[in-house]
This record gives sequence, structure tokens and C-alpha cells, in this order.
Amino acid sequence: MVRSIRDRLKSSGISNRVRNNSLKSFTPLEKIMDIEEVETPFGTHLLKKSRFPLSYRHGKFPLETVFELPQDTLVKVIKRENFDSFNIRDFVFLDTETTGLAGGAGTVAFLIGIGYFTDKEFVVNQFFMRDFHEEPSVLYMVKDLIDRYKGIVSFNGKVFDWPLLKDRFAMHRLTLKKESFDHFDLLFASRKLWKERLASCCLSSIEENILQVKRKDDIPGELIPSVYFDYVRGDQAAPIKKIFQHNLEDVLSLVTLTGCVGTVINNPLTHCYPEDIYCLGKLFKSTGDLDKSCECFLEAAKRAQNPVIKQKSLKELSFLLKQKGEYDRAVDIWRWMISRNTMKLFPYIEWAKHLEHREKNYTKAIKVVKRAIEIAHKRRRVFGNIKNNTKVLQELRHRLERLERKLARVREFGNNTG
Repeated sequence: MVRSIRDRLKSSGISNRVRNNSLKSFTPLEKIMDIEEVETPFGTHLLKKSRFPLSYRHGKFPLETVFELPQDTLVKVIKRENFDSFNIRDFVFLDTETTGLAGGAGTVAFLIGIGYFTDKEFVVNQFFMRDFHEEPSVLYMVKDLIDRYKGIVSFNGKVFDWPLLKDRFAMHRLTLKKESFDHFDLLFASRKLWKERLASCCLSSIEENILQVKRKDDIPGELIPSVYFDYVRGDQAAPIKKIFQHNLEDVLSLVTLTGCVGTVINNPLTHCYPEDIYCLGKLFKSTGDLDKSCECFLEAAKRAQNPVIKQKSLKELSFLLKQKGEYDRAVDIWRWMISRNTMKLFPYIEWAKHLEHREKNYTKAIKVVKRAIEIAHKRRRVFGNIKNNTKVLQELRHRLERLERKLARVREFGNNTG
């Protein structure tokens, strides 16, 4: 027998739910939370304020650690050089809870958490809409607060939170005072610093492995939209408290993670994980600080027990030394790697280039290239036709032919060394 829509709704426990907020029978949030109703020109919504002393510790870092982040560190991470002046007090810390995790035109931020520093404390304002008609009122106050600041700190906010809010502002004809804000997205910073060590650089992974934040009775993020929809339909308000707490802890994690990023970058060699030091080497390389980059790659290579990290560190280090003109040190690395019977082709190729172009030792260069060709064939037998192996093999054969021609010409007019 085909079940009616009413029966199916009833079996799901939602047949008696209503969408009219005025008919909700449960105790309002204002009665079970320290929260207030606020009024704007666009209506009303709820606002919860939380205050923390600067010494408050979230995980292993106090909030005030963030003040150790200097301007040049921020520039390194977000690659901006046009700061008139940098002060973390000019930034807000933004996190949203939304009706959908994929974004799109129908997605709404029903809870918006914004944290900011005053002289003596850190304040988090959480703006909540009890139903969808309260969105303009929420956005009005959010825009007013953000307009007072120069920049935003978020986690994946460049891709998700901030574009979503800007679209909602535009939909309700609310215009920001500035067209663009400096945006420090900690997801990108986290990937730069910890992607080699962590399987995931999502916020929960960063909290567990880096910040040592341990959440208690936290609501999973993927359940938040459905809990809110249930609330709007008429379910109890109590589960919403968990969403507020989840959002609050997200904002606090933004603060301590910002401070942690500064600590890591300012003291790169004090960290015990070679994977992290390798990532710092890549970061310093991208910003043009070659000396610090070399230090990090060398230290990572010394400490690494993982052969992959050791080889990657040595490769990066040798290329930087070559770029700086320290050819002897670069050659030592390539020869050391070759002596360990590496299956990597780059030390053979780089040493052959050096022998050909700088030492003009074509005889030895030919020996190195022939050995590289043997390794390339071995790689094909062991790993199959892996990416770029065929192309590299063709380049090696071309290099061998060129070296043999050069050597033949040299022998016509004089001896080649080696």
C-alpha cells in the first residue's frame, strides 16, 4: 500500500511542525541562554556577547599570543606588501553557521560570530536570526561592525563565509564602506605550514594536532543545518545552544591559530617535526628569504626519519644553493644522494648539467647521464610508465647525444678533463 505524504511526515516526527515562529510552543532562546533581543531599522534578532580576558587560554595558547604576530609575518603568509600599518586589533575574526555547506544562492548564514579585541579583552558577538525574515536585521548589524575594521581573519572564509555574506549584503541592498578588506585566511596558512604532517588541514584537525583544543559535547558541523531547520519548523531551542558554543569555539580557535602561525614562522627551527620545518622552508622560499629557506631545508634533512621528507628537503636545498651560486655545496648533495642509490633522477640530471656547463667535463657528464638512463629504465620496470618518465628519458638521450658531440669536437682540438 502506498503511504500518503501525511503518513510519511508523521513517521518522520515532523507532521505537526509549523513554520510560524509565533506558534512555537517551546521556551524561547532568551529564556535558556544569556542572550538579548536587539532592534534595528530592519527589525529584530538575537545577539549574544561573550567576553574573555587576554590571558584566556584556548587549547595550549592564550589569546594574547596573537599580539606576537608582526607585520612581516602576515605579509609572508598572505603575500600583501601594501599595509599602511598592521595591528591585529584592526582585524575581526569571522565565522558563520549556515543553512548549507555547499554554498549557493539559497544558502543563508543564520548565525554569524565576529570577534574583536578591545584594550583589555576579546569580545565575541554572535548574531542569530530566529527565522529567515530576521536576516536583514542581522546583516545590518554585522555590516556596521565589519565597517569599523580594516581586515578579516577566517578559516576558509575567502572561499565560503565572506563571498556568502557579500552576496547577502547585496541582496538586501546593504553597501559596505570599503570594496575590499585585507583577508587573512588561516586555511591557506595551515596548508602551507602543516600539509606534510597532517592528513587533513581542516579546523578540527588543526585544533587537535596543533592547538591542542579539546571540545566537549561538540555538535558535528554537518548536522548544524538540519538542527537549525528543525528549530525554524518548531522544534525545541535547546539544541541551538550547542551551535552557539560550536561557533564561539571556532572564533576562539581563529585567534589562537593566528598567534600560533606567528610563533611558528618567527621561530622555525624550534619545532620538533621535520615535516613542519620543510614546509617553513617552502614558505620562506616563496617570499624570497633564501637564507632562512636554506636553514629550514638543511635542518629538516638532518632531522627527518622519513626518507621522502629527507629527499625533498635535500632537493630543495640543492636548488637554492645552486641559485645562490654555492655550487660546491649543491654538488655535494647530488653526489651524496647518488651514493645512496637513489631512484630519483634529479641528482643525476643536476650533476650532469653542472659537469657539462660549469666544469666542461664531458667525459664524466656522459657517465652520469648513462647512469641516469639506467635508473629511468629501472623506474619503468619497477613503477610502470609513471608520469614524465618517458619525457625525462627522451631528454636524457638528447643530452647524451649532445655531450658525445661536444666530446668528439674537443678530442679533435685537445683533451677533455676527466
